[in-house]
Amino acid sequence: CFDPFAVMPCEAAKEIEQPVFMSHGDRDERIPLAFGQINYNNLASEEKQWYTITGAGHNGLWQTGGPRYVQAVVSFIKAGSGQ
Repeated sequence: CFDPFAVMPCEAAKEIEQPVFMSHGDRDERIPLAFGQINYNNLASEEKQWYTITGAGHNGLWQTGGPRYVQAVVSFIKAGSGQ
């Protein structure tokens, strides 16, 4: 049986050195925005970007974020690929 309290994303983030684009809805009903920000702040990666999506819940971030969100993701990917 999976114990969700045994998982510590804020600690695991300290081991992640790859580029990370992290987005979070400010109306997430499952994971508080502050928890997402803690995970982001703990990332070991020097290439990271945080993106808050106003009005978004836990699911459907790209739908709520719309074209601006998609452009932010694409820009992050292009910057990492040298384009």
